[in-house]
Amino acid sequence: MTELRLRPMSDKEFATFCEANKTDFAKQRAVTDFLTLDEAKAVVEEKYRTLLPDGQSTKGHYFFVGEVNGKAVGDGWVYVDSKTRECFLYMIQIETMERGKGLGKALLAALEAEARERGGRILWLNVFENNYRARWLYESSGYSVATLHLSKKIAD
Repeated sequence: MTELRLRPMSDKEFATFCEANKTDFAKQRAVTDFLTLDEAKAVVEEKYRTLLPDGQSTKGHYFFVGEVNGKAVGDGWVYVDSKTRECFLYMIQIETMERGKGLGKALLAALEAEARERGGRILWLNVFENNYRARWLYESSGYSVATLHLSKKIAD
């Protein structure tokens, strides 16, 4: 396989990326947070407004497209805190038709390298418990559970 390369997202790609990820994130939050889809969408919109007050130009946030032979195969979003040198992987995804080819590992490694080059020393991420494919990717790439966030619905 040809090497996966990262490039910054264009403005148009960033807009598409955000809309798709907001939708997917809201669906997950609706299930895990016991919310209606509309409630979850509102939570996600507020989260994005807080995290990205300046959109794609928000300090410390980096958005990339992963390409193989000039073809976009996935994308990712990483945050690097220049003071603490802690990083957070907000999103990584591989196009559906490109899955199962080792590109997830390649994209993850490329994002890790970008975070390291920007001064990062540790990379954190969250993954929903039922996202087995992603959990396997992270665990097989050397990630381990650092904290465990549990929930229980106690009222409507």
